[in-house]
Amino acid sequence: MAVIDEVIQQLQTMNLELQQQVLRFARSLATTEVSGTPASELLPLFGCIPEDDIQIMKEAVDFDCGQIDYDGW
Repeated sequence: MAVIDEVIQQLQTMNLELQQQVLRFARSLATTEVSGTPASELLPLFGCIPEDDIQIMKEAVDFDCGQIDYDGW
C-alpha cells in the first residue's frame, strides 16, 4: 500500500478535530526547510577517521549515555 493511501485510510478513521490537527501538521512540514549536508558530499570522507579513534569515541558515547545528571534538567 502506498504511503498516501495509508495516510488517507488512517484519516478516515479519525474525527474532524484530529483530521484538522493532521492537516496543520502536514502544512507545517511542507514549509519546513530541509538543511544539512547531502550524503553524496559526505561519502568521500568515509574511512578518514582511524578505527582506533572511532573505538575511543564509541566508548565515550556508551559511557556518557549511561550517566544521568539529575540536576541537568
